[in-house]
Amino acid sequence: MNESVLGKVVAVGIAIAFLLSVAFAFIGETVTTWICGTAPQADHLFSGFWLALTGQADVYKASGTCALPVWQIRVADLLAVLLVVGGGIALIVWYRRYRHSDRAFIADLRMRPGFATAADIRSHLSAKAAIRRAKQLRPDLTHPTATDVAWRVGASRGMDVFVSIEDSVTLEGPPRSGKGYRVLISAILDWAGPLITTSTTNDNLTATMQMRARRGTVHVFDPQGLSGIRDTLRIDPIAGCAD
Repeated sequence: MNESVLGKVVAVGIAIAFLLSVAFAFIGETVTTWICGTAPQADHLFSGFWLALTGQADVYKASGTCALPVWQIRVADLLAVLLVVGGGIALIVWYRRYRHSDRAFIADLRMRPGFATAADIRSHLSAKAAIRRAKQLRPDLTHPTATDVAWRVGASRGMDVFVSIEDSVTLEGPPRSGKGYRVLISAILDWAGPLITTSTTNDNLTATMQMRARRGTVHVFDPQGLSGIRDTLRIDPIAGCAD
């Protein structure tokens, strides 16, 4: 062990001993005052630590005829140590679990370069940012809302995130990763205007058709009959053709 490391170890040891002495001195004075009615006088700074370590009462001078309650003080010291150690162990266990949690992963992502900060979201992807573009996107609206000119894709840093209707979005993910359930279905349900959506499965149709029908007519184009709907939209590719 080199001198630098040894010096740090000694410094840490002295700091721990000092903190323990202060804590044990406080406990000793509190217990003595509670039992005897008056606080004892310590001989030196480390009296509390020495009493807890050895049980020798000569490092304190009790006031009056009341003897120093040594065993009560040492029991209180032991309980305090167990409480601190138990709290430390619980903190370590919690931190190890937190490191492998989704919250820690998301927090780590937010710190990486390239991800939007709170200021970026507020300036470009918030509800207010979407409304600021409403005059160009839908000038016919007198009092536009964020959902009139954008669609909510989620939340980040405590704010709702909106994507403008003029922006293109690419959503990538493996099968069954929640692209439809977490993003597309919500977008289909939230959009107030006319909508065209395509899919190779029935998931989005099944989850949104009835609710979209409350706003207007829903047409389903299903030439392969995968949806199970009898009356679907049909297109004749040769209608109107002449030889």
